[in-house]
Amino acid sequence: MHRVRRALYLLAASVIVVSIAAVVRTLTGWGSFSSFSAKSIGVCTAVAGVAGARDLKVDAVDGLAFLAARDGLYAFKTVTPEKGATRLAGAPPGFRPRALGLFRGGDGKLTLTAVGRMDRGAFVVRIFDVADAKGDVRLSERAEITGGLLSDPAYIAAASPDQFYLTNEHTSRTRLGRDLEDWLLLPRANVVYFDGNFFRKVAQNLSFARGIDISADGGSVYVASASGRAIVVFTRNPFNGALEEETTLPLPSGPDGLALDSQGHVWVAAHPKLIDLTARGSAPTQVFEITFAKGTPPAHAALIYSNAGGEISAASAVGSAGARFFIAARSGVLDCPTPRD
Repeated sequence: MHRVRRALYLLAASVIVVSIAAVVRTLTGWGSFSSFSAKSIGVCTAVAGVAGARDLKVDAVDGLAFLAARDGLYAFKTVTPEKGATRLAGAPPGFRPRALGLFRGGDGKLTLTAVGRMDRGAFVVRIFDVADAKGDVRLSERAEITGGLLSDPAYIAAASPDQFYLTNEHTSRTRLGRDLEDWLLLPRANVVYFDGNFFRKVAQNLSFARGIDISADGGSVYVASASGRAIVVFTRNPFNGALEEETTLPLPSGPDGLALDSQGHVWVAAHPKLIDLTARGSAPTQVFEITFAKGTPPAHAALIYSNAGGEISAASAVGSAGARFFIAARSGVLDCPTPRD
């Protein structure tokens, strides 16, 4: 009897220890124990004409910033953001984009790839040809793509005019399953690749996968793991699109949307208190600029911007335009000066 009682005590103690460890791991992943301090960089101004932005991509050639907003697609000139953003024609009425990818081919043609859904319909990827005639940006839809692997698309990165990568932040199809993925930090998120004809999984076992982008030479893919508080770097096979994990860069914040600039630096919008975003829908925002050393593992992640939420709350995307960078959130879009030493 004493042996049975002792075994039960040990079992109970083990369950308690494992439960406490799981709770601490979850709270750590969601930023409950993270410290936060504001960092001012000068005067940031709001970009008028758009509300509820979810993603932002900057085209350095034409000096355009594209926005995925709750009611459609928008654009503004990065040299004159004070003129505000303009809603673009060319997307079907009722299309609700959540993320964007840009690709400029060797012929100079620009392609905009957007993932979203038609009101409450199924997820769909739409590909648009972009024309910029004297500042008048026009979209011409070229393709509409859907498939069973679009379980919960978060962000998208264009690899060519007809090929792209896409992160699914959840792979569970039910609300309960997605809640379990979030709160137990289950690594079930993935990256899928569309090769021009079919979707296939190219990376799995990620924690809350969010932003994604591709290096200019097409050799590397960067993925934000929000609850993993890290940027995962993959080596990309340019012939078949396959990904092989190369390295992981830990961050003191939960990374969300990311984008490469013209110098190959990775800009990341991040949530130091991810749990605040989940619990209240409002959270501090941080922006990091990550530099790499000749394609080797990341050398430095510099904190560029940090705000408690009064200026912009829970930013989901960032894009650099040289002397300025832009931050997008459901609360609006900010135009900020880029700090340089």
